[in-house]
Amino acid sequence: QTISGLKISPDILWIKSRSGYSRRLFDRIRGESYALYTDLTSAEGDSQGTNENLTAFTSDGFSLGSTSGINAINNNNVPFVGWVWDAGSTTETNNNDGDITATSIRANQSAGVSIVLYSGTLSSSPNPAPTVGHGLNKKPALIISKSRNPNGDDSGGWFINHSYDYAKWFRFSGLAGQSISSSGGGTIAEPTTSVFSTYFIVGSNCASNNY
Repeated sequence: QTISGLKISPDILWIKSRSGYSRRLFDRIRGESYALYTDLTSAEGDSQGTNENLTAFTSDGFSLGSTSGINAINNNNVPFVGWVWDAGSTTETNNNDGDITATSIRANQSAGVSIVLYSGTLSSSPNPAPTVGHGLNKKPALIISKSRNPNGDDSGGWFINHSYDYAKWFRFSGLAGQSISSSGGGTIAEPTTSVFSTYFIVGSNCASNNY
């Protein structure tokens, strides 16, 4: 089915069955069939099959596949809830703001929402942690980061940073409380109007992770 009439062309979709199962997060840059699970640490992927996932972002909503199954997002007679965000109309490549080049940025400056893709470069404990551009032209209040191909010591955990204290972070998955700075020992600097600090767990394989 197609959900329409949202009055925006969404670029981010967060969708969840209200009766159980995992939450799925999609965005226009990575592609409609690549889900990330906010309650899991696994890599992005299409683990259930294309027809159980998002099939398209539309001009005023989104379209869903036709197959049912565990963690599908269009099961018959199952209640769902979805949240959408408008991240702008164009995707910029090779943004050179910060220490790490962002391979893709899609930003809606007026709404204060952006999607940033970048490849990690860390194999030691720099202090402060390296930065990457966000494209917003204002300081972000909430930053959510996730490895798209987890390996090494990080194992794909989520990092959530908020303006209440930029030097501390939470995880979606697990029951641990807030952590101060990063596990590698580097300082998480306060974001600026152009860049934010990356999060890192030091490990020999972390340099190849994509975020």
